[in-house]
Amino acid sequence: MLIISGTAECISANKQYNQDERHIITMFSTDETLENNLDGIEKSLNSLGWDKIVIEEVELIEDSSSLDHSVLKEGFEKAVKLGLAFVVNNEALEEVTAA
Repeated sequence: MLIISGTAECISANKQYNQDERHIITMFSTDETLENNLDGIEKSLNSLGWDKIVIEEVELIEDSSSLDHSVLKEGFEKAVKLGLAFVVNNEALEEVTAA
């Protein structure tokens, strides 16, 4: 399973997220080639109201035993069934301003 970690900005407010807030997003894909996933990830996240995607880490794992949170394990299992799944951290990242 390919795990892609990064951030994205909410571009349309909804019940859970405020517009213009940036959140940590973890993506799970059964296609283990990053290049094959980039267009699909962008299209999927855009359709869900996310943009300005920044990929920060990519890794391969064999199973969900190395994941330390139940929500991440659920994301892993969903990707096993659907091929691609996203987990969004509920807490927005704080903006960093230049000094």
